[in-house]
Amino acid sequence: MKLKAAMKKYGVDKFAFTLLELCDKAVLIETEQKYIDKFDAAKKGYNLSPTAMVTRLGCKFTDEQRKKISIAVRASGYKPSRESIESMKKNLSKAVLQFDFMGGFVKEWPSATKAGESIGVNGASITNSCRTRTLKTDGFYWRYASDFEAVPTKIQPPQRFISQFDLNGSFIRNYPNINAARKSLHIDVDDVQKCISGRRNHVGGFMWTENETQPVNRNLKRGNQGRKIISIKNDLITEHASIAAASNTCRISEDSIRKNLSGQKDSVKGWIFKDHKLLCAPNNNLVNLL
Repeated sequence: MKLKAAMKKYGVDKFAFTLLELCDKAVLIETEQKYIDKFDAAKKGYNLSPTAMVTRLGCKFTDEQRKKISIAVRASGYKPSRESIESMKKNLSKAVLQFDFMGGFVKEWPSATKAGESIGVNGASITNSCRTRTLKTDGFYWRYASDFEAVPTKIQPPQRFISQFDLNGSFIRNYPNINAARKSLHIDVDDVQKCISGRRNHVGGFMWTENETQPVNRNLKRGNQGRKIISIKNDLITEHASIAAASNTCRISEDSIRKNLSGQKDSVKGWIFKDHKLLCAPNNNLVNLL
């Protein structure tokens, strides 16, 4: 881990631990994300992820890992009380409700144990999700059925979802998190985060919002919106209305295209990008530019 390595290199005395804010568990993830964005903690700090949704809840351990954990617990002398054991049994036998990442109702289960056996996760992870009301297990939110008078068709998801819009503001689809959008569209996570936080207007030819059903007008200077560029790869020459359009067509991040245009990169994944204005300048042609 970055923090552990830094402490080993510079010494623990070089670090200070300060309380930034006290918050309720229901807004814990949102509060952490606020400070990750504020301090750019993933790049300039010691966070391993630019998002606050990384958790080991529901992770499966190998037999070797289970054996090591068992040995460590026994060596510590820990033994749960009878009350704790009874409480765990009671929670595992409660009826639970399953919701998707948008908060839509999926299914009611007779117990967390039955639900866990069906979808292949530990029932204790499901009860933990029910108890905290903020964590997801296996991509779903969970609630005790006893928390409601009647089974709701939808709940307000406590964690964020990411919405994708075209440049005209038309809704395209929702993603459960930024990584899901990255895997689907091959765009940079940090670029999407900048768009969400208001530092950029669009990424990959799309606008992005967090927990919003309508695109947000950032009122930022859109210098690259109408900047026509040319992409060249082998014998294929294509004109694009903007850097965003080129990024969407060629599946290359906008930052990489800008670096190629400015001369910081000779090419990007076999593509060469040129400003359309240069082709229109006197005494310039495609051969001279290459």
